[in-house]
Parts: sequence; structure tokens; C-alpha cells
Amino acid sequence: MSGADFVNVFYWAVVALLWPWARFWHRWHFHGLDQVPRSGGVVIASNHISYLDPIALGYLGLRLRRPVRFLAKSELFEKKVAGVKLLGFLLGALGQIRVERGTKEASASLEGAEAAIRKGEVVSVFPEGTISYETFEPMEPKTGTARIAAATGAPVVPVAIWGSHRAMTKHRKPDWKPRKDIMVYCGEPMVAAPDEDIREFSERLMKQISALLDDAMIAYPVEPEAGDDWWLPPRLRS
Repeated sequence: MSGADFVNVFYWAVVALLWPWARFWHRWHFHGLDQVPRSGGVVIASNHISYLDPIALGYLGLRLRRPVRFLAKSELFEKKVAGVKLLGFLLGALGQIRVERGTKEASASLEGAEAAIRKGEVVSVFPEGTISYETFEPMEPKTGTARIAAATGAPVVPVAIWGSHRAMTKHRKPDWKPRKDIMVYCGEPMVAAPDEDIREFSERLMKQISALLDDAMIAYPVEPEAGDDWWLPPRLRS
């Protein structure tokens, strides 16, 4: 079995293990799945509000019968559990792409994503580069997503996730109560020209994600209880 075959088999084995929990522990609301190409290289660019967001996008890929590869910061590959880089092993075995942030190798590390896209794979990116845990609204984007899009010519599908942060987000204890609603909204694909202004494309992309997020918030079927509106953006809190 080749390395690529092992990654593919391992990926779907992990998906099979996680699927019952992901499917039945949460209430999923997918919108705009027809916007995601069913074949060919594609970039999924999403807001980032929860540690569960990769699960949400992986489930999106499952709905489309397409594996999803993520850009993952190098720190995750180096993190040790009981002295063992277990998470790094799992990320590598799942075919996730290591990114060196804030280093001279940062741009070069995007080449792994570009290579995957040219092979016709789905690559998921969080343009903000980190979880937006203070406002839960999109922050200033990094330019990596736009650079990948311009280099490959692949369509970029803007995606907004809402509700995942109620279960698990940065600097809060996880809430393991079941049946939380999670919205996943997909927008119209965007294409960056080779000579595209990278910063301008990044800003247009985040505007699309923000618009989708507004739609997801409006459609969200749960209202916060009194004194428990922490998961709303500050502008919407009582």
C-alpha cells in the first residue's frame, strides 16, 4: 500500500469512527451544498469560532463524498501528550498539511496545499488563522488563502459556521450536552486571477464569509437564555 493509499484508508476509517457522534450528538443545518464542486481542486475558506470547526467541515466533505485536507499550524504537530507527539502523528496520517506560521518558511509551506489542489483535492483553510473567541465574528484575514487561490486558479468556496462554539471554543470549558444546532452555510465560489491583488481578494472573501455568517445567525433556531448570551457577538448581547 502506497503512502497516499494509507492516508486515504486511515482518513475514512477515522471518519467512520467519528460519524455516529458527529451526526447524532449535534443537529446539523447545511445550506448551499450545491455551491461546492463535486470534483477537481477546491479551497474551502471558513470562519473559525470553535475547536469543532474542522469536524464541521469534515462532515461537509462527507456529505459530498470528498475527503478534506486542512492547513494545520506546526505547533499542533509538535504538541506532546504523555511525551509523545500523538496529535502530530494523527494529523500526518490523516494527510493534513503542516504550516509554519510567522517564519520564513510560511510561504513555502503553502506549496503543500497547492500541490494537493492541483491533484484535485479539497483543501480547507481558516483565513483568520486562529479562533475568533472574543466576538465570534470574522477578523482581519491572513493572505495565505488568496495566495493559494491565485497560484492554483482553484475556486474558493466561502463558508460560515455558527453554533459550534456553544459546545467548544477557546478559553471556555466544553459543554458536552447533546443536540446543539450547528449551521454550515456555503456561498458562491470565488476565483482569483494570477495577477489578483492578494489583500483585496482576501478582504472580498471575508466580506462574503461575513454575509453568510449573518444569514446563519438570523436562521439559527435557538435564542439565548437570560444571562447566557455569551455566545452572541457583543453587538447582539442584551
